[in-house]
Amino acid sequence: MREHTDGKTTMGAKHIREGIVMVPAVERTHMDLDTARVCLKSVSANYLTRKGGTEYS
Repeated sequence: MREHTDGKTTMGAKHIREGIVMVPAVERTHMDLDTARVCLKSVSANYLTRKGGTEYS
């Protein structure tokens, strides 16, 4: 998962890779999750600490 979270983006040299979302091949649910759908999200540290980010404005 980490191998795909960071690194060069496929969108071009001026973009930072934001991260990835992984879902199982066969969708499943788990009642302990907020959305019930099972998925994993990994956000790049480079994306979170970039200059000019607007997520927390």
